[in-house]
Amino acid sequence: MYDISTMRRIVLTILILLLCLCLAEAEDAQMLRFRIAASTLYELRDIAREQGLSPEGTAAELRERLYAHFGLQPLPASSSDLVLSIEKAEGIEYFTLENGQKEIRLTGPLELSATDSQGIKHRIKAAFLIFNRSTREVRAGGGVEYVRETDTRTDTYKGETIVVDLDGSSGVFLDGSFDMEGGEKAGRTLIIHFGRLVSRTDEFVALADGNLTACDLQDPHYLLRAKKIWLFENGDWAAWNAVLYVGKLPVLWLPFFYYPSRVPAVHPVVGFRSREGGFVQTTTYLLGSQSASLQTSSVLSQNQGLSGSFGTYVARSAPVKKEQEGPEIALLADIYSSLGLFAGLRAGSSAGSPVRISALAGAGISRSLFLESTGYYSPFDAAGGYKSVWNHFRMKDVDLPFRPLVQFEASPRAASSGLRWQVSIPFYSDPYVERDFLNRKESSDFFSIFGGSESAPAERTSFIQKATLIWSWSARGQKPLRITINNLSASLSWKSKSASTSGMSPSRLRLNSVDPQRKFFYPDSLRLLDGNAGLSGSLLESRDFSLSWKLNQSGYAEDRFYSASWLKPQDVDFSSWYWLISGRSEGQLSARYSLQPAALELQASLSLRAQGQYRPWLYDERTLQTTVHPFRLSDYQYSGALIPASTQLSWYPLKALSPFSSSRFVYSLAGQVMGYRYKGLDGTGPDARPIYDLDWFAWDEAHLSDHSMMAELAVRIGSTSESLSFRAMLPPLKEKYSLGASISAGFLNLASSLIIDRKTAADPLKPSSLTGTLAIIPVKNLRLSADMAWDFDSEAPLALNTSLTAGKLTARFTARKARGYIFSGSSWIEDGTEFFRPALASVSWMPVFGTLLGRQENEMLPSWRMELQGSFSYSQNLIQYTSASLNSDLKLSARNNAGFSASMSIASVNNAFWRYYANILPVSGTLDPSLYQRSILEDLADSLAIWDPVLLRRTLFKLQKLSLSLEVDAHDWVLVGSLSAGPELVSAAAGRPYYQVNVAFSLAVTWKDISAIKSSIRYSDGTFGQ
Repeated sequence: MYDISTMRRIVLTILILLLCLCLAEAEDAQMLRFRIAASTLYELRDIAREQGLSPEGTAAELRERLYAHFGLQPLPASSSDLVLSIEKAEGIEYFTLENGQKEIRLTGPLELSATDSQGIKHRIKAAFLIFNRSTREVRAGGGVEYVRETDTRTDTYKGETIVVDLDGSSGVFLDGSFDMEGGEKAGRTLIIHFGRLVSRTDEFVALADGNLTACDLQDPHYLLRAKKIWLFENGDWAAWNAVLYVGKLPVLWLPFFYYPSRVPAVHPVVGFRSREGGFVQTTTYLLGSQSASLQTSSVLSQNQGLSGSFGTYVARSAPVKKEQEGPEIALLADIYSSLGLFAGLRAGSSAGSPVRISALAGAGISRSLFLESTGYYSPFDAAGGYKSVWNHFRMKDVDLPFRPLVQFEASPRAASSGLRWQVSIPFYSDPYVERDFLNRKESSDFFSIFGGSESAPAERTSFIQKATLIWSWSARGQKPLRITINNLSASLSWKSKSASTSGMSPSRLRLNSVDPQRKFFYPDSLRLLDGNAGLSGSLLESRDFSLSWKLNQSGYAEDRFYSASWLKPQDVDFSSWYWLISGRSEGQLSARYSLQPAALELQASLSLRAQGQYRPWLYDERTLQTTVHPFRLSDYQYSGALIPASTQLSWYPLKALSPFSSSRFVYSLAGQVMGYRYKGLDGTGPDARPIYDLDWFAWDEAHLSDHSMMAELAVRIGSTSESLSFRAMLPPLKEKYSLGASISAGFLNLASSLIIDRKTAADPLKPSSLTGTLAIIPVKNLRLSADMAWDFDSEAPLALNTSLTAGKLTARFTARKARGYIFSGSSWIEDGTEFFRPALASVSWMPVFGTLLGRQENEMLPSWRMELQGSFSYSQNLIQYTSASLNSDLKLSARNNAGFSASMSIASVNNAFWRYYANILPVSGTLDPSLYQRSILEDLADSLAIWDPVLLRRTLFKLQKLSLSLEVDAHDWVLVGSLSAGPELVSAAAGRPYYQVNVAFSLAVTWKDISAIKSSIRYSDGTFGQ
């Protein structure tokens, strides 16, 4: 990737140009040819003006014009695969030294650029360049800079002097550095400083006495100092005998550090977990490579675009495509020091294949792990005779010394002729096999060997093995037809249950408590066929008339297993509890007729619904079989048939008048034409048969579901709309009539509704409800609203709700018909009254204040953003006035553009706010509120006296939560801290419960470039943790 051969080709191209100079007959003519070749466009124009030539045209045209003017031959094109351009050169000298050696010198500032056959751009800047033809050495000096650009990165070599031996294929950079961009967009540039750079082969470049860091400060916060650093042709790099320094302090010695630029085939992971112990997880790709979802970096942060681990290969976090282009086959092999072994094979189809396949098959060999009294897990326990207790998978007569695991998913990537299908075949030996063996990664996390773990998969409780088919087909024409299979599937459902512990000794109970099959999977039900299909079409279709139909059929055949007798895995024998056949059919005929001249539309439908289920075989587990089995009874109740019908007539009498076009009259009628339902049994014994009743339509409330009419007059002129509506529920249904009116005109919205009905069929018609709403929005962010309900029985208002919103401030008042209360003893009791009265008043305010401090145009000084957010809500119960509360939340935050942010939030509650205005409250029963008067100013002062526990207990303002947070970007480190405190109710063993302050805090420091290196401490519930 960073080979010296590319640099040699650049110098060799320069050599070819210089050799052409030696073949010229006159030294002045040679220098003039090179002067023309090395000049920029503006320098060529100056030369042309000096010679009296036209300065117009491109650089190539000017060179051709000057060559012709001086009678010189243009410099021949290079046969190399490089396209070389001399961007800038002050002069060219050609001379012979006293010892007879011939040199050519290009003086600068000198800039050369070249593009090779692979499209890689190279740029060299230097103060001078000397080529010695006799020794075939090239020497460049004066702030030499070599830049190599590709589509994805830009890397830079820098040094004071470079010496290249063209014959020996070697070169030396003296006092140099190398900048390599991170692979990710968020990556930081990797900077390598070195004493000298020597390349002996085309495969690698060797750097001696190198320092590597991503910190761009003059005195970096950290660096990796190595005796040797290798940069390989394929982009890999490695360091030998390296020491990691934080500041000036050496903290870690790395005998060897290797960084691959490409994803390797083998992905080992080394780590430690408290339960499983130390582990090595390996993923070897036999076909394909690691997918994007699995690629993470570990020792060096993924977010920084770097990764690596000494002593092993580690996957690099490079951007890859979202889905594998080719098929994938990977071998999984894991070993755990305490748990055991796992081996498996994972496969996946290519992105271009018509079928998407994902498969995993594996087996784990594990032993039971006991949590000892020391707090650590061990495979050796007294219950097992201090020997390893290896786990088995058992089901009926099957006994395997390993725990199998299978996951298989297959589905088409796109529907073909309307057909889609899916196959899912998972199998898990026990509910814990995923937790034990699928908590794995493919990126190496070397530092996790010192502790830490990822969150394990949750305990599985069930799974389904299922094959599904979905298909749809449509025929278009005068009589369209559509066929759909919404579901055609077969499935086997598995559930889990706890194994019986009856009769177990204490030691056996101890063994069972850690056995993976202490909960075991069992087959719950087998659906051999589960289907849902439909047909729909149109018999007649025109502008005014349509007649359509649809049929739908669903059903399934199920074998339910008798799992109640399976107390342990060995009991699973797939015995049946019952066989069930269930089906449901529905057909519908719908018609629509539109009489356009009269603005009439008639809709009607007639349906037939039938359903039933039957159990051809049933195991009766009851001891006394004296009645019909409950399953049989549910079958009888489920079975039946129904013929519903509905019709609706709509008339738009004012459709031709645009402002009134929405006005309408609607009449609806719906009910049951026929019903066939279960009524009971013909006897009391277990063989009693069901009785069904055939019920035909009758004009009564039992057979009608809708008999109503609605008339609405709607007017819309511009932004103003008004409507007047009348709705009626007609006999034989219980009569109900409603009259509604609404108006919306700009800032005013008004609506009202009156309902007249009968409480019972024998009662007369009378008004039962009157409601109204009003909303006024005179200006933006200002809204006044009210809604009211009238009680006709008491001839008094039933409820009144008003609200006023002005920006962030909202006030509400509620009055309603409510029961009265009087204070007696220590609580409020009902006083026997009930009438319309004020009930609740509330105010809420959510202000936000922010300001910007500092000068943004001055990049040396950070700019600050200060913000104060508040949320205050006050509520006063006007019936039981001791129920008054004030909730307050305040948050103050500050942040700057230098990576610092801090915030403080306080939440408090005052549940006795009424005591600040107790003098104006009336006496209620035994309560004299004036005796409880408090000063709000003194109470606020008490709440701030954090140094005096007595005042804090006395104040009515009670702290709910106090939290502080801090985040600091310290260039190479990130510091994150938090502190929270709040009251916690403690239930004492004796005496009354009491509150105590619970404090929790955490502090974490993370290294940006090696996020796995971090330190954290936390305190919660009275204990410290890391």
